[in-house]
Amino acid sequence: MDQGKFRELLDSFTEAVQNGNGEALASLFTPQGSYEDGFYGQFIGRNAIQDMLQNHFWGHAHSFTWEMLDPVIQDQVGYASYLFSIPPNSQRLWDKGLFLKACQNLNSNGTRFSTTVRSLTQGLH
Repeated sequence: MDQGKFRELLDSFTEAVQNGNGEALASLFTPQGSYEDGFYGQFIGRNAIQDMLQNHFWGHAHSFTWEMLDPVIQDQVGYASYLFSIPPNSQRLWDKGLFLKACQNLNSNGTRFSTTVRSLTQGLH
């Protein structure tokens, strides 16, 4: 996968999350792809990834902002740092809001994500 295609996948990923579109997010993964989240755990397969976004992320919050920064990819392994935020009073878990600076490891089969793992580096609420 080249840098341009990787950036397109990342843009589609953030757009799906910010819009609460679980079907669009799941379609970016291989059929048995996995998404490992620092808050909610690991989700394997498109149905589980779709459910995670719709019922965990959007079930607990709204108005997400997610910006991928400095993406790099070599062969089938990519990394991107990102900024993620939830405004105050939008989430039952964080009534003051939440801001994260983190890194995402994204493995690919060349056209879709096979695995993503989020690593929290800083968080404020």
